Amino acid sequence: MSSELVIVAKDVSKRYLLGEREQYRALRDVLAQGFSRSSSGDREELWAIQNLSFSVAEGEVVGIIGRNGAGKSTLLKLLSRITNPSEGEIRIRGRIGSLLEVGSGFHPELTGVENVYLNGAILGMGRTEITSKLDEILAFAEMEQFATTPVKHYSVGMFMRLAFAVAAHLESEILIVDEVLAVGDAKFQEKCLAKMGEVARSGRSVLFVSHNLEATLALCDRGLLLDKGQMLFDGSTNEAVDLYRKLDGVTTRSGDRVPLEDLPRLGTGQARFVDVAVSTGGGDDTDAIRSGDTVEMVFTVMADEAMNVSSFGLTFSTEGSTMLLNFDSADGEISVPLQAGENTVRATVTSLALAPGRYRLGLRLANPVTTRIGSGAIDLLDPALVLQVDEGPMERSPALVTAGRDRDTAPRLIAQGAGSLVQGAATIEVL
Repeated sequence: MSSELVIVAKDVSKRYLLGEREQYRALRDVLAQGFSRSSSGDREELWAIQNLSFSVAEGEVVGIIGRNGAGKSTLLKLLSRITNPSEGEIRIRGRIGSLLEVGSGFHPELTGVENVYLNGAILGMGRTEITSKLDEILAFAEMEQFATTPVKHYSVGMFMRLAFAVAAHLESEILIVDEVLAVGDAKFQEKCLAKMGEVARSGRSVLFVSHNLEATLALCDRGLLLDKGQMLFDGSTNEAVDLYRKLDGVTTRSGDRVPLEDLPRLGTGQARFVDVAVSTGGGDDTDAIRSGDTVEMVFTVMADEAMNVSSFGLTFSTEGSTMLLNFDSADGEISVPLQAGENTVRATVTSLALAPGRYRLGLRLANPVTTRIGSGAIDLLDPALVLQVDEGPMERSPALVTAGRDRDTAPRLIAQGAGSLVQGAATIEVL
């Protein structure tokens, strides 16, 4: 890998005034800004990026990770020159190919082929250079049949396939990709990862943003961890991902008691999760939670007043937020009674049907029944914890749940008897 730098960012910050549109340099916007400037003094400021400094070398593959709102997309827009920093400077050597969102840089009235030429022209490429890549781009995107169709008629998946193919195949020195794996089937995602690896091996630099931590680990040799607009870590991908996992909930193993009060949450707050103690019925001296184990979670729940909660739910999801298991008292049409003050609620999951790995545990109190976000939300934490599951008795069972399984086929909580909600896979009871 060459040590020559292609990106140098020094003390970069980006400020937005809440309620104000990004100002571009068209005449009508300059005039509008002049008329509105007198009323902007009392607007609240938001610093999406603060004092970031880093560099990227030629041929380097850098993963940018962080929670929603950390500043990842803002940073990519600054690097792509879509917007300018409020403070600091960014120096870039070479052409940038960006895929920041579906449809960026495409004109809906133009055909697929015409948009390939448009994107190439934006990158500063000549027509002959673009033509030499055209067949390869269409073949990669599997879009030969629709090459002369206006892209306004494309599905989201078709749009994404062509957009990625254009960004990856046209000869830019730097490729910037934001959540390309969020759209498309598994086969296309594999093609994307393989192509980005090929791009990096060719000596071009790649900046990759994704919540898919497995893909980030597989692709990137370096990780930047952002949080609240600031750089928390710049170093090896493994270390960056480990730190991110600690931010995105508390990793816990059997025997841990975990405080929950200070976690980000949604809901009215009339009742709220305070802490949880996690234990396992693995039957040996290990503190690991294993596939097939019985896992018991004892929650402390504080309520402002006595109430019946119609939805007391637990969700197990991948770290990429794909829901695998959902247990909910609402499925048994039985509410969970809470008294004013402190309550102890025990949830027992028998024969935990999860393959070895890390999983997000989401917690839900809602009245009436709702999903993660809704008007009936009382307390929603997702994630509340990150659970480490090791190999166990069920590791080769056909019933084991993996990320490819549809959420509607996952085990759900059904009520049997008053006060104890049982399906044979999970139990929730007020102690």
